[in-house]
Amino acid sequence: MCTPERGSRHTERGSVMAMSLAFSAVVGSMIVAAISVAIILNRSTETKLDQTGALAIAEGVAERAQKQMLEDVANFTPPTTEGD
Repeated sequence: MCTPERGSRHTERGSVMAMSLAFSAVVGSMIVAAISVAIILNRSTETKLDQTGALAIAEGVAERAQKQMLEDVANFTPPTTEGD
């Protein structure tokens, strides 16, 4: 059996192990950062979709009210103050 000698080979094995651990830590950090960015962008997109939906509903309600007012004016009836 060969016993490891105290020399350059033993030191190289240790440094390769340290470098691989450091590389793994860097890659792991990059993966965590990428996942965090994806989650933040997803939440931002959901918020923007909710805002767009709320705006569309508000515009639809305003259009309906305007249409009703124009019909009332065209028919010479007093505008209604109640919703349908």
